[in-house]
Amino acid sequence: MAHIEINHDACTRCEVCLSVCPFGAMEMVNGNVMVNDQCRLCRICIDNCPVEAISMVESELEQSVNKEEYKGFTVIAEVENGVLHPVTLELIGKSNELCDSTSVIVVGYNLEDIVSQLCQYKVDKILVSDQKEAEYFDSQLYTYLIGNWIEYLKPSTVLVGATRMGRSLGPRLAARFETGLTADCTILDVRENGDLIQIRPAFGGNVMAQIVTLNHRPQFATVRPKMFSTPEKSYEGSEIERRKYPISDVSVFFDKVEPIPSVKDLSEAKRLVVLGLGAQNPVVIGLATQLADRIGASLAYTRPMIEKGYSDVHGQIGLSGRAVQPELMITIGVSGAIQFVTGIGQSERIIAINSDANAPIFGVSHVGIVGRAEDILPELLKQGGIL
Repeated sequence: MAHIEINHDACTRCEVCLSVCPFGAMEMVNGNVMVNDQCRLCRICIDNCPVEAISMVESELEQSVNKEEYKGFTVIAEVENGVLHPVTLELIGKSNELCDSTSVIVVGYNLEDIVSQLCQYKVDKILVSDQKEAEYFDSQLYTYLIGNWIEYLKPSTVLVGATRMGRSLGPRLAARFETGLTADCTILDVRENGDLIQIRPAFGGNVMAQIVTLNHRPQFATVRPKMFSTPEKSYEGSEIERRKYPISDVSVFFDKVEPIPSVKDLSEAKRLVVLGLGAQNPVVIGLATQLADRIGASLAYTRPMIEKGYSDVHGQIGLSGRAVQPELMITIGVSGAIQFVTGIGQSERIIAINSDANAPIFGVSHVGIVGRAEDILPELLKQGGIL
């Protein structure tokens, strides 16, 4: 098993590692720095050691698969009520950035329009199982059908949207192939040998964990909607392959239920006004609501504001809420914690209002206004808002 190792001869006992470790895993014992069982292998101590006396010792595992047999990226398309989920296109775009071969697996019923839509993007191969039994999502059936395609394709990496369907499907597929899955990735990259570098916040957002599936294939990762941009249409032409798999060995039960009335999805909002802990003043909330109405924006909140009861979870923005890509976002009293910033990174224009000139939100905003929201918002309302 991998572990942190300290070169005591090189160590100067400066105790920098003790101060930067977020888990209290470094301690001084009899004049030497030691690592206790609180270590989470986050590598922060390695990155901060001024004399490079700390290193990670990787476990020596035998490679369980021939990586050369697995090629390209495969995206699992998500279709609901005849509509292609936007995350599918976002994953196609990211796949094309990382590799030379992208395939898409789509399962369902009456899929001709979906296939035609996929053909408008740079996809090398579209694999289709269009059969009546797959009209409605069933995790057992879809795992069987998509798993058969993956077994046939042997992709190096499989990307799945971190949606309700994807969060049910991804782990089942990974279990079928006895491989690893990283959930809710925010950054993806790939090594020359095909290893997928999967980065996601961990431990409450205090650490950006880098995860690699070293010894198994395919590699599975789920990505939340709005983390990547939708690619431009290319019309390069895709190879289409169709198969109907027998499902006699799969037990499926369907029941039609009436849909729950939908709640407005903040991830689709074009304009947002977001309130953080610095905007708890009732006067500020009232002014922010007026501003949102004035510019046709939806009102949203950071996680701490949700926890204090200012809205339910449907109003939450950030990695643990909704990831968004609005044309305009105005943040008021938002500090800019990493789990919030990660969920808004694709926004076209961010205007931040905060009384703290050193707030991290100013590092990602396009326009920053330092001052009290009580003073700034009335002026914006007088001028008709920010357009």
